[in-house]
Amino acid sequence: MPNSKSTSDALSRSYNFFWTGLVIYILGASYPNLTHSSYYFTQSAQVLGMVIFVASAISLIKWKFDNIYLVFIFYFYCFWSLVIISRGVQFNYNSIKQLLLDGGTGIFLYMVPLIILFPRNISFMKKVFLVIVILSIFFLLYDILFIRKLLWGTPGTTEATGLVETFVGNLGLPCGFILLTFMYHKNRRNIFSLSVLFLSFILASIRARRTLMFMSFTTLFASYIVYVVFKKSRILNIFLSFCLIVLLFIVGSQIYSKTRNGMFALITERIDADTRTNVVQSFYRDMNTTDWIIGRGIKGKYFCPGIDQDGTGFTLYRSVIETGYLQIILKGGIISVLLFVLMLIPAAFKGFFYSNNLLTKAASIWILLYLMYSIPSFVGDFSLKYILVWLSAAICYNPDIRSMTDDEIRCELAK
Repeated sequence: MPNSKSTSDALSRSYNFFWTGLVIYILGASYPNLTHSSYYFTQSAQVLGMVIFVASAISLIKWKFDNIYLVFIFYFYCFWSLVIISRGVQFNYNSIKQLLLDGGTGIFLYMVPLIILFPRNISFMKKVFLVIVILSIFFLLYDILFIRKLLWGTPGTTEATGLVETFVGNLGLPCGFILLTFMYHKNRRNIFSLSVLFLSFILASIRARRTLMFMSFTTLFASYIVYVVFKKSRILNIFLSFCLIVLLFIVGSQIYSKTRNGMFALITERIDADTRTNVVQSFYRDMNTTDWIIGRGIKGKYFCPGIDQDGTGFTLYRSVIETGYLQIILKGGIISVLLFVLMLIPAAFKGFFYSNNLLTKAASIWILLYLMYSIPSFVGDFSLKYILVWLSAAICYNPDIRSMTDDEIRCELAK
């Protein structure tokens, strides 16, 4: 019978393979397919990463739960996910490739909650923090490689908007989780994460991606609140922070007023633009009662004529609606929304009110931020920021992690 050390080493290796495969997959999915050679390269990277993380995930899944309530909801979620997938599966090359390689409408989106069944310990979180840093480094590298397209690409095209949405959404935003758990990290990691998230906000502002601006800003603001509450000398911190906010507001206003017709001209133009009403109205018109209850399956679409798909032409049917909860309803109906809420809200409640450490409270905040972001935008894709939602749920449901002190967590992370 293997001893505890060999079991721990085997578990650590499985985690290493899982995160390595996932990083390769996400980096491949995030790299722009601007040429045929890059297209084949990125898809090859995704396939390689997929093989690695799927094989390791199978060995990591243990059907053990920390909460009796979660058992019933989770099993029903698994059943309902199979129903959604089975209603749209087509056994041809293009369909299977889309299911495996498309992070927004593919099959792995429905597999993410299985991370709740992974063995949950603090050493696991140490690897998660490292993965966030690695993806953030590639965020900066990708920005440098495609800086001209990011800043001066033609508005309304993939060059102008798709790059920012992909880089920020897949690689930049997860840094917020490090900021929310600032006390477990060295200053240089916190400063690096703050810089990445701030750059994400700037890029989103320049390319007028209002949802990304909102997400990066609220993540920064939530991190600031956490820092003020958990840092010592709170009165001094609050006073200094207030002064800093006033100063940044004044400086930011001056910079914006001077560049509103230059670098920030696009956001000046689009700040009050309504780009969602027609799409949402088309969605409401096309959905019948049955569709609202059970959705249209993983390949579900709705009739929405006259929408330009990234400058490639107009389409009659769309598979994505840029509103998170409506997207969930499109695929799995109100049943899917209820299952998500019934799993995530209790986790956030337990993590925030019944925990002794910042890690679980930060996990709770990350869940609540996701639930808030799902109102104005489609954020449920196969990316690290979404994986962190369900990893946060696993942390919040675990009574052993909730009962640990911050000092105990620091010691475990330092090993």
